[in-house]
Amino acid sequence: MTCELFLHGPSLCCALGTTPDAILRRALAADTSGMTPLPPGTLPNDATSPFGYVPPPLPPAPTRCEALLELAARPLDPLIAAARDRYGPARIAIVLGSSNANMEEHTLDGVPLDMSLPARSLAASRHLAGPALVVSTACSSGLKAFATARRLLLSGLCDAALVGGVDAYATIVTNGFHALEALSPAPTLPMSRHRAGINLGEGAALFLATLAPPDAPLSPALPPPLRLLGLGESSDAHHSTAPDPSGAGALASMRAALRDAGLPPSAIACIHLHGTGTPLNDAMESRAIYDLFGPSAPDAPPSLPLCSSTKPLTGHCLGAAGAIELALCALTLQAALRAPDHRFPLLPHVWDADPDPDLPPIPLVPLGATLPAPAPILLNAFAFGGSNASAILAP
Repeated sequence: MTCELFLHGPSLCCALGTTPDAILRRALAADTSGMTPLPPGTLPNDATSPFGYVPPPLPPAPTRCEALLELAARPLDPLIAAARDRYGPARIAIVLGSSNANMEEHTLDGVPLDMSLPARSLAASRHLAGPALVVSTACSSGLKAFATARRLLLSGLCDAALVGGVDAYATIVTNGFHALEALSPAPTLPMSRHRAGINLGEGAALFLATLAPPDAPLSPALPPPLRLLGLGESSDAHHSTAPDPSGAGALASMRAALRDAGLPPSAIACIHLHGTGTPLNDAMESRAIYDLFGPSAPDAPPSLPLCSSTKPLTGHCLGAAGAIELALCALTLQAALRAPDHRFPLLPHVWDADPDPDLPPIPLVPLGATLPAPAPILLNAFAFGGSNASAILAP
């Protein structure tokens, strides 16, 4: 095992809402009402697609990206202040995943595109002076940010790190996915035989990460930290936009996370899929999961872990997706730790329940499913260019 991270938080905003309680409640109920059609004229030829907008009001800010980040950061302010007092402002890093940053303002108003903007803005508003950077590897950015933050912590450059991701709506990005024929005109249906592409979304999520739990709580108002047991990354560079159909890069990423955590596949109780709803991604990801956890795999569990994708609830939040989905999983673990019986609520897989017979049979989480106790969750985030990341979260 390389070194586990202790994650304090999270705080997040997405199409499901702007407070943890509301977001978890709506996620467990498979509430897709946050997905609304793009405004007429956004896409050419009267095309449309559901989009996961963060509900208003948003704080005033120069860019929408900064407004979303401010919305996510405010609930963590007592924790950030406590960490600043304990470690000093120069010993707290900021590592965020983003692929859009201020892209909308850049294309509409001609301001310079600034991918570092989210990290610099958060550092200025919270009076932090440690390393501040943005990871931009498309849809794996939000999960890769945690691996980058861990390297900063292990290097001794900081004692704590604000880690997460943020991406805001951008017209040019939305039209780009439309040009790639990747947008679904209807709600996305990951793993269904009728899946036709993705729905996009926006949002932000933040944690405070440390290499060890503090001797005294940083903020008594927040739950105890969760543990990020393992992180895995791979790069298969199969194609600029299409995944390797064999799933080799995804398989390598998941194996690396397990190896990093020192866990066998049988230790994983559930998997949060990248689950975009595109024909190629779902085929690749289900193949990789079956190869790792299926009956013929070494040290396979008695049955495959239950799998789900929350992208039908939030949209695909691109560079923020990995961080937002990690935050959603964290909320379920925290709910289990609070429950008197410690039942572990699983995020449901939202689809039409019509499986694709050409995909390997991976079990998908039904509405209302629980496990007897909190257990490790494997999360995946895969991106253009074969940039892959996986993580293992546990209480």
